[in-house]
Amino acid sequence: MAFACVVLAPYAIGRAAPTEVPPQPTVDVMAVDREFAQFALDAGIRAAYDRYLAADAIVFRPLPVTAKQWLDTHEPATGRLEWSPAAALTACDASLAVTLGTWSYTARDSRTSDTGYYLTAWRRDEEGDWRIVLDQSLSLAGLPALPAAIAACAETAAVADELRSADRKFNSGLRNLRANDQPAIAVRAETMGTMTGSAHADLALTHGELIDRKAARGAQPQVRAVYVRLWQRQGRAWRLLQDFTSVVTP
Repeated sequence: MAFACVVLAPYAIGRAAPTEVPPQPTVDVMAVDREFAQFALDAGIRAAYDRYLAADAIVFRPLPVTAKQWLDTHEPATGRLEWSPAAALTACDASLAVTLGTWSYTARDSRTSDTGYYLTAWRRDEEGDWRIVLDQSLSLAGLPALPAAIAACAETAAVADELRSADRKFNSGLRNLRANDQPAIAVRAETMGTMTGSAHADLALTHGELIDRKAARGAQPQVRAVYVRLWQRQGRAWRLLQDFTSVVTP
């Protein structure tokens, strides 16, 4: 599950003047993540995903795919998968949240476990329940710190095009991928998708691929890495909080 990963330091975040938003039910997303983990142990991984996944959820296997389509075409893991959230960040109106934590997987016939870190993005559905919209395993030296929650939303509504534009601008500055002590690989980055909460929410995610610029003659360019980025709004602009880039082994 785990891949080599690069993490950028968090940016300082400011806020526009706050505005009142309708109160949302107070549900601790970390508690929901723990319930998800326990349900997986009690009922199985597939049953847990069926219960907690949103219909449009994305997972990385290793490229981003629709979670339910992937689950429908692959046998569920037979080993023991355990995880525990260590940190969370929730949008100002609790329409979107992210949990970070640790996982371990022990194959059925093994006495040793693979371990790593994960990021799960949650969106609140019409009934007020948290549903998973993105799930990714991360290879990190340690979990990054997340900023404190923001209690009030911005006065202006967020525009999805502005988030995609910010992601593409960041992509335009990427030239090389360095990982696993290997020579740098010339890459171009492509935005594959964005995830936001409500129109006034201050939290969002983007995900995409880093593609080899210099494929061998006659060969298809390869995806060398995938990324998930965590964004928070400052006034009318989106500012990057964390960039998680996971190398894809050819």
